[in-house]
Amino acid sequence: MTIHLSTPEGNREISHEPGLSVLEILTREGYPVNSSCGGNGVCGKCSVKILENIPPSAGDFARLSAQSIEAGFRLSCTIRPQGDLHVVLPAMRLAWRRMKDEEFLPVEPASGKTCAAVDLGTTHIRISLWDGGRRLEGRAFLNPQRAWGADLLTRLAQAHDSTKNALKIRKLAENAISGAISEMALHHAVNIDEKWLVGNTAMMALLSGRNSDLLLDPDNWTKRLDCAPIEGDIRFVPPLGGFVGSDILAGIEATHLSESPPGTLLVDFGTNSEMALWDGKRILATSAAGGPAFEGGGISCGMPAEAGAIFRV
Repeated sequence: MTIHLSTPEGNREISHEPGLSVLEILTREGYPVNSSCGGNGVCGKCSVKILENIPPSAGDFARLSAQSIEAGFRLSCTIRPQGDLHVVLPAMRLAWRRMKDEEFLPVEPASGKTCAAVDLGTTHIRISLWDGGRRLEGRAFLNPQRAWGADLLTRLAQAHDSTKNALKIRKLAENAISGAISEMALHHAVNIDEKWLVGNTAMMALLSGRNSDLLLDPDNWTKRLDCAPIEGDIRFVPPLGGFVGSDILAGIEATHLSESPPGTLLVDFGTNSEMALWDGKRILATSAAGGPAFEGGGISCGMPAEAGAIFRV
């Protein structure tokens, strides 16, 4: 059996074994489709256009609009081909925006070097460029790895399934970060001396290609994880432990949390939400899933904060 695939990059024929869903087939062949639920048919985000007249499933009626169904869109996780199919895969956009001054905390310049600072999140990536202690620019854009799952555990499971998947997931973030830094440096005509990265533990492990499998075992969720890259020019700030990353550590430092009154709570609210509590003698930190508020999974009237979310002002 064959899937005749059409993408913005061109056409391809994919032979596959029976029993797999279209979502599984495309993902295994390196064509990730948006999915928040890991292919369980509840998020409604993995729709693709099928040129054959395939009857809609109950999941299609529950998650897709009548117009989408009429146009041939079906949830790719619910279709297990019984013969050849023609599938059209839409393009995924990586739009970025320039960050505003009020999105930054005032900080003391640490050096006179030209540096790029990266905050690698599950849903968003933020990069700021500094030259001699002066901020030149900040950019924010969606993490392209979301095509492999909107949540941490789905991406970790996808990377665990095969080294091919893990490499593709890694390259998506790696290319997005390096491309954005190169564009920013070229725009401001500067050479980068250092690149520093903070983020949640899972995203850092997937980017470095080291020890991400350990996070699938709950026994490791309170332990420190070595996810520093073996090679490369980006320096990782080590995560604190478990799913508590170095992004909350950067927040603790930037807000001078330990100089605040006892009982001060710092919350980094995101897909992987982290919080740190200063009790006057020590800082207690933990994390929890921010989930659907950012993923847009399992909802019929809404979407993540991405291009198209605002129709009109």
